[in-house]
Amino acid sequence: MINEQKKGFMSTIFGIVTLAAVVVVICLMIVFMNSTKAANAKITKYVDDQIKAQAEELAKDSDYIEDGFLVGETYEIKSTKNISDAYLKNDPSGLTGTDKETYDMASAVLKEVIKDNMSTYEKEKAIYDWIVDNVETGESTALQMEGTSATDAVGTPYGVLKGKKAVCVGYATTFRLLVNMIGLDCHIVHNDYHSWDLVQLDDKGWYHVDCYSDSSSHNYSTFNLTDAMRAQDNEWAGRDTLPAADKIEYTYANQNAKDLDDINKIPKTIYKKSNGNTKSYSLYYNIKNADEEMMENVELMVNVMNEAFMSGEMPGFDSKYISYSWATGDNKAILCLYVTDANEQDLGSYDPEKVNDMYNLINEEFGTSLFTDGYVDDAGDVGTEYIEEEGMEPAA
Repeated sequence: MINEQKKGFMSTIFGIVTLAAVVVVICLMIVFMNSTKAANAKITKYVDDQIKAQAEELAKDSDYIEDGFLVGETYEIKSTKNISDAYLKNDPSGLTGTDKETYDMASAVLKEVIKDNMSTYEKEKAIYDWIVDNVETGESTALQMEGTSATDAVGTPYGVLKGKKAVCVGYATTFRLLVNMIGLDCHIVHNDYHSWDLVQLDDKGWYHVDCYSDSSSHNYSTFNLTDAMRAQDNEWAGRDTLPAADKIEYTYANQNAKDLDDINKIPKTIYKKSNGNTKSYSLYYNIKNADEEMMENVELMVNVMNEAFMSGEMPGFDSKYISYSWATGDNKAILCLYVTDANEQDLGSYDPEKVNDMYNLINEEFGTSLFTDGYVDDAGDVGTEYIEEEGMEPAA
């Protein structure tokens, strides 16, 4: 009987201990769950805060406006997607008015410059060349286009293709329209006072193109640049939103670079190419093993050459100026040298005889001895030879 009582007592004690242990475990689980829940809440809040912060940053970047933006608070970037889409579908039936006229003018340009078997790069360059060669930088030609505003006359493809004058927005929107019509993606990049293009080529890379800035020199200094090259002279809105231009394959520098084993050969080349020549030009050199010291030497060399030009000791060189940049990537370092001449004249749109007659008239009335920058060939292009070599009398 006593043994049975002991057994019952022990069983009761065991039950109580077991129950207590279960309670303790449950309590510990509750504490753990609560602490985990609190930790999870903290983690969730941190993640939510990060997402919110990223969303706010993205919202800031998304403030970038392309079409509809007013450059210089005056010239609006206007969409021409309906025109390029109609061209790609070969169906302009939905276009009317100035859109249809723009379509016809742009189609004529493409028919003129795009040839069979051209690469994507060659097509893009042909469009760039046509714009730079045929469109002058200038203010409104609105008086020649009834019903067109002064800003649209130089700021839209319609006004530019019709009047052949443009401000930066006109150059940018016309280039975008033409490359869109051949199937290339293109954005218009801008800051508050300037605009240009960002085009994608068949290497999936993006390249900056500024027809406006190249229109005076025609030296390709702002054709197919990387972000790094462009940022040497300009900053732009939406840089974190727009595609990165970080490839150099189709930069003009890479396409035209020559290998150079000794940078000390550069001054002789520039002297020979500049002497007696008032045309702007560019030189591109693929520099092997370029390091920081060599880049510093290039900067020094350019500064000293410019000082020599301005010294007055080199007749005919005081109007020249050398600038430079580097195109780097794909294990390459390409030195880009741009030699511009302040006396360069763009006389290609004038009749050769009239150019010569005008120089003679001004020389006679002003008592000057101006000489034409070069002969004008049958195509109307100013060359680097003298007029007498073309059988024409040079200005007195």
